[in-house]
Amino acid sequence: MENNKKIWPTNAKGLTFDPFKGRIMLYKSTVEALGTPEYIRFLFNPMKKKFAVQVCSIKDGGAERMPKLNDGDNCYICCVALVRYVFQSCKWDSKYTHRVEGVLYPDEKLIDFDLTQFWEIRWEEIEDPE
Repeated sequence: MENNKKIWPTNAKGLTFDPFKGRIMLYKSTVEALGTPEYIRFLFNPMKKKFAVQVCSIKDGGAERMPKLNDGDNCYICCVALVRYVFQSCKWDSKYTHRVEGVLYPDEKLIDFDLTQFWEIRWEEIEDPE
């Protein structure tokens, strides 16, 4: 049997959309690439299937306080309506989480994600390490 498993790049700027808990998980590399900001906002263009995380101030529309990194690896922002909207707009299967890799644009203080290029995470296919 051929092994078609992809390997996630170590320092990739990524995030995962979790339909089960209605949250977006930002990877440590994503947060650090943005300079570990105090506030961020999400930008979504459903027609182009583009998503972005942008550094902002508390006064900017859509500002979210950046949570602390959990165990130094990632952080979560709960936004059930946005996650559902992304899944619906992208016609993703809501039985699985979806991971995307982004591109940093330092001048705009944002990371851009092309949602047409995603990794569908099927947890039952992940081998138990024990």
